[in-house]
Amino acid sequence: MKPDDSSLSPSEYSAIHRAATDLLNKASAWDRLPTPVPDLLSAAQLRIAPMSAFDPRALLRHAREFGERAASYVKSAIDKVRAIFDVHADVIHVDTSVTESKQNFLKLHEAGHKHIPHQSKIFRWIQDCDKNLSADVSDQFEREANIFATLVLFQDDRFAQMAADSAFGIKVPIALSTRFGASIYASLREYVRRNHRACAVIVLNSDRNVPGPRHAF
Repeated sequence: MKPDDSSLSPSEYSAIHRAATDLLNKASAWDRLPTPVPDLLSAAQLRIAPMSAFDPRALLRHAREFGERAASYVKSAIDKVRAIFDVHADVIHVDTSVTESKQNFLKLHEAGHKHIPHQSKIFRWIQDCDKNLSADVSDQFEREANIFATLVLFQDDRFAQMAADSAFGIKVPIALSTRFGASIYASLREYVRRNHRACAVIVLNSDRNVPGPRHAF
C-alpha cells in the first residue's frame, strides 16, 4: 500500500513542522484569518506567475515558439498536476480552474518545496544537472509538502483549538473552512486528524470513472 501523508516518522514530521512554523513567523500570519497566503508567499520570496503554464494562452505561445509536438508534451505533463514550482525563477504556476480555496493549498504545497530546507537544496541541485528524483523520494517530498501546506494553512493547531470550542459535528469544519480559506475537503481531513475523538471521513465514489453520486469537497 502506498504511504499516505500521516506516514512521516516523528523526526521527519518535526522537520516539516519547524519549516512551517518558521514561515508563519516570518509572515506574521498567526491568528490572521483567513490565513494570509499572499503574505506567506512573499515571506518565502515566491511569486505567482503572471501567466500560468496552465493558461491555454501559454500553451499556444509554447506551440508557436517550439512547435505543436513540444506543446503537446507540456500539456500532457501539466494535465497530471495542478501546480508547478519553477525553482530558478522562484515562481509558482497554479491551475486557476480549481477553486480559490484549493489554490491556497496548492500554493502553500509548492511553497513547501522551497521552504523545507532539505527539499530546497536538492531541487536546486537537480535543476542544474540531468538527474531526477527517484519515485520513492519524489513521493516522500510530495507527502512532506502536503503536511507543510496543512500546517501553514491551518496555522498549526489553531484550527483544532477553534474546533474544540464547538460541539462535535460535521458542520464545524465546514464553517471553519471559510474562516481559514481552506477547502471543505481539507478542513474535514484536518478536523479528523486533530480530533481527540475516534472519527473518520469517508468520501464516496471519489473516482470520476465510477457512476453515481459522489461528494467532492
